[in-house]
Amino acid sequence: MQSCVIFVEKIPARATWALRQSVLRPGQALERVQYPEDSHPGAFHWGAFVLDEAKYHISAFKNIKESKLDPKLVGIASIYAEPPVLRGASIDRADEVKIGWRLRGMAVDPTFRNRNVGAILLNTLYAYVLTTSKSGIWCNGRSTVAPYYRGMGFKVIGDEFDMPGIGPHYVMVNPDPDPIRYARKFKGGKLIAAPEHFFNQNNPSMMLR
Repeated sequence: MQSCVIFVEKIPARATWALRQSVLRPGQALERVQYPEDSHPGAFHWGAFVLDEAKYHISAFKNIKESKLDPKLVGIASIYAEPPVLRGASIDRADEVKIGWRLRGMAVDPTFRNRNVGAILLNTLYAYVLTTSKSGIWCNGRSTVAPYYRGMGFKVIGDEFDMPGIGPHYVMVNPDPDPIRYARKFKGGKLIAAPEHFFNQNNPSMMLR
């Protein structure tokens, strides 16, 4: 696969639905991935877009929507201002009070997996929540991806539980997200922007090979 550039920008909730459906709920109605929280004031949605490297020039590029380069949406993630639901699991109180955001609906186009798209999305979220008063994140993560989330700073708490129609999950928490630390997990990617540009929640970018 040729070199490409990944950008992350905030997107409307409706822009996440097609990828949520195809990756997270294949064969199910589109309505199943339209979460009630999507339109709440404390909801934010990000999309990772891919551009052919040959079409990209960092000194001239300002905004995907203004670029007219027809980027492809290859990854999505949403966060909601929502306290953790621990399902009876035990967690250190000092950690619990830090957690104010729920991660949900994270998905990556299968043709772009193992190319750091998920890590770029999570680091974008980490950079954003660190600007808020309660920066910790929690999620109900599928058991199959628990090792990945551990690698990105989450801790599995409590017992495995089944989510009807989807499968086994764990509650996972990351009380202290750290984008600088986890940026080191990018392998095979060359950072082509200054760190302050990369960790701007509106427009981080990374070249992937």
